[in-house]
Amino acid sequence: MPDLQISAIICTHNRDHYLGAAIESLLAQDFAEAFEVIVVDNASSDRTREVVEARLSDPRLRYVYEAVTGLSVARNTGAKVAQSPILAYLDDDAVASPQWLRVLL
Repeated sequence: MPDLQISAIICTHNRDHYLGAAIESLLAQDFAEAFEVIVVDNASSDRTREVVEARLSDPRLRYVYEAVTGLSVARNTGAKVAQSPILAYLDDDAVASPQWLRVLL
């Protein structure tokens, strides 16, 4: 994989009904540079893992489980596993515009 420019991180806890749209919006970016999407599952007890696993055929997507609850803990976990110098956090119930990562960079 080429050098990653941005790591887009979604931290989530029991929001499986929204999460799919958030992930899809990131995977559909019109961003020409290499990027990754990291979903940090913050001790969810719903179908969060299944929502992510259904999309893992895309090599840009990664799933990380964080057992300690709390948004700051989840964000720090995402930052630790990120492989790029720029971190962009998207809420699990948000949908990014197609140019979101390009504009951020």
